[in-house]
Amino acid sequence: MVFLLSSFSLGCGSAPVDDCTTGEEQVWVIRHIEFARFEGDEAEGFDLDDNRGKVCGQKDWVSPRGEEGIDNNLARLLPALEGTEAVAVEAIVHDTINSGALLLLIGARYIDSYQDDACIEVDVMRGAGPVEVGTDDQLLPGQTLGLDPESEIFLTDTSFIEGGALRAAGFSLSMPFQVFGNDIPFNMSIGQLRMEVEAVSGIATGVIGGGVNVQDVLDVVNTADVSQEVKDLLNPLLGVMADLDADGDGECEQISMAFHFEAVPAWLY
Repeated sequence: MVFLLSSFSLGCGSAPVDDCTTGEEQVWVIRHIEFARFEGDEAEGFDLDDNRGKVCGQKDWVSPRGEEGIDNNLARLLPALEGTEAVAVEAIVHDTINSGALLLLIGARYIDSYQDDACIEVDVMRGAGPVEVGTDDQLLPGQTLGLDPESEIFLTDTSFIEGGALRAAGFSLSMPFQVFGNDIPFNMSIGQLRMEVEAVSGIATGVIGGGVNVQDVLDVVNTADVSQEVKDLLNPLLGVMADLDADGDGECEQISMAFHFEAVPAWLY
């Protein structure tokens, strides 16, 4: 699969274009990612369970855009985690990106308008380096990357552009990276993303979110070289904070989370 990076032309057509046979193909590589935190009663994220009431006793958020039913329960744990060695996770993830070990790619096809387009296709992929890093300690735009031959390409089941925002849903992510000196597989399901593309630079900013199995996280925490402080915090709280009932049995096995990201245009060979 090859994506060709063509010139960006953000149209402002009055009606959505519904044509999945024509349009641009673009690919972006995420160069910065951080947890989406909360402010007051607002938090970024997505309505992952199509439920605006309490699930497993957990209340949903409202997004900064006024969207209700937002699932991002990890945000409630972040203030406590940031008082432990877990505060270094985001910096470690950034280093992992710059080393080429964690390259998350977003590819889109059949883009007729960056303002409104009812029919596009979006893939979420793992890339492979080497990578080029600028003097600002960020991945440079326009570089050529490969696909990770050992990872799966996830084609989203819902994707469109509305009001200048690209939306996609229905994918999973496997993000293995090193935290606290350990290789930790980070598997996120029922993924959704929302991003906007800057007209001149083609740089995309947005939010990506989904659910992670609580027991998988605890298995890693309890077997890895993680401080006792982090273990003592997560073991009693993570299960209680679970808010996604993935199998519909009335018990929540997953905790929702969301990340802010910035991605730059790239080529795939």
